[in-house]
Amino acid sequence: MTSELVAALVRLTYALSAAVLLMLALRGPLRRVFGATLAYQTWLVVPAIVAVALLPAVRVQPQAVPVSLRTFSGAAVPALREASIPWLSVALLVWGAGALILAAGFWRAHVRFVRGLGSLTPREGLYFSESPTAGPASLGLWRPKVIVPSDFPRRYTPAEQLLIIQHEQVHAERGDAVVNLLQVCLQCVFWFNPLIHWAAVRFRVDQELACDAAVLRGNPGQRRAYSQALLKSHTLSTETPPTVACLWRFNHPIKERIMSLQQVPPGRLRRLAGRLAVASLVLAGGSASLLARAENAPAASAVLYEVAMDLSTAGAKTAPRVRVREGTPFAVSSERNGVKWTLEFTVSKAGTADGVAMTGKIDIDSTTIARPMLEGRLGEPMRLKVEDEGRNLDLAIVVREVTARPAQP
Repeated sequence: MTSELVAALVRLTYALSAAVLLMLALRGPLRRVFGATLAYQTWLVVPAIVAVALLPAVRVQPQAVPVSLRTFSGAAVPALREASIPWLSVALLVWGAGALILAAGFWRAHVRFVRGLGSLTPREGLYFSESPTAGPASLGLWRPKVIVPSDFPRRYTPAEQLLIIQHEQVHAERGDAVVNLLQVCLQCVFWFNPLIHWAAVRFRVDQELACDAAVLRGNPGQRRAYSQALLKSHTLSTETPPTVACLWRFNHPIKERIMSLQQVPPGRLRRLAGRLAVASLVLAGGSASLLARAENAPAASAVLYEVAMDLSTAGAKTAPRVRVREGTPFAVSSERNGVKWTLEFTVSKAGTADGVAMTGKIDIDSTTIARPMLEGRLGEPMRLKVEDEGRNLDLAIVVREVTARPAQP
C-alpha cells in the first residue's frame, strides 16, 4: 500500500509539473493574442491533467493458471508482512507532515486577514471594514461579500468606487474564491514541488488581469479612472497575507496591471477562436495524460519467456509452467478447503544482458498479503520464502527465454 501511494504521488507530480510548465510558457502569448480572460481560463489545463492522471490505468488482465495443491490448510492464513522499503514509509510521513504544516499556515494567514477586517458594517450592499487598509476584497466561498475599507468613500471618486465594486462582483460571480481554494489545496498536496508555488503567484496575477479586462469591457471609457484606483490602492505599504479571498490589492505587480489596461481587447471572432484553442488544449492535455497512464498489451516483438515454478506449502508441491511475454502479467491460482491462493507476477528485463526481474503480489481470498520483488539471471532460480505462525510458502522460479532478445547495436 505504501509503495502504491508513493508511486501515485510521483505520477501526479510529473503530470502537475508538465501542466504547470505548459501554462507558464503559454500564459503570456495567450494573453497578448486572445486577451487576459482566455489566458486565465486556460489554467483549467492544470487540474484537468491532474484529474486524468488520477484515473486507474488500463491494464492487461492476468491469465490465471489453475494448479492442484493437495494439502492447503482450510484456515485463513494471517496477513504476512509486506516486503517494502522502509524509506517509503518515512517519505510518506514527511509528505503528510509538510502538507499539514502548509495547510495550517494558509489557515492562520486567512484567519489573520479576516480578523484584520474588524467588525463589518453593512451599507448599501457593501461591507465596510474597520481598517482603512483592509480591502477592497471579495470574501466568502458560497455567498461572497464585497468588503471595502473604512475610508472607501473618501479615498476613491464615485467613478472609481463603481469600477472597484464591479471588479469584486466579477470575482463573486465567477466563483474565484472556490478556485483559489483549489489552488491552495494543490499547493499543500505538492508542497515539495517549487513549480506549484511559482505558478500560484502567476495564476493569481492572471486572475486579477482577467477581472480587470472584464470590467473594462463593460466600461471602455474608464481606463484612466481604473488606473487611478489601482494607484491609490497600491500606495499603501501594508502586505496582504495569502488568503483564498479575492483582493483588489494582492501584492500584484502594479506596472503589469496598468500596462494591461492599455491593450486593445480582442474582437468577437478572436475570442471565439481563443475559446476553441483553450478547449483543444484542455482536451489534448487530458488525452496525453490518459495515454501516458495506459498500460497497453506488449508488442508482438516483446521477449517471450518460459516461467517454471516450484511451489510448496504445507508439504504439498506443484510445478506449474507458463509462457508469457515481457510486461504481461500472469497469475497462478489454487483453491483448496475453501481457501484461494493467487500468485500474480510480471516478468521484465533487468539491468544486465541476462538479467530478469519479477514483481508481483500474493493474495489469499482476494486479500493481498505480500508484494515480492525478485531479481536474478536467466536460467538461475529465484527463491521466495514466507513464514508466519507455522505456515510456510516456498517458491522457486526459473525464467528462460523462448524468443531471443534483439541484438544490441
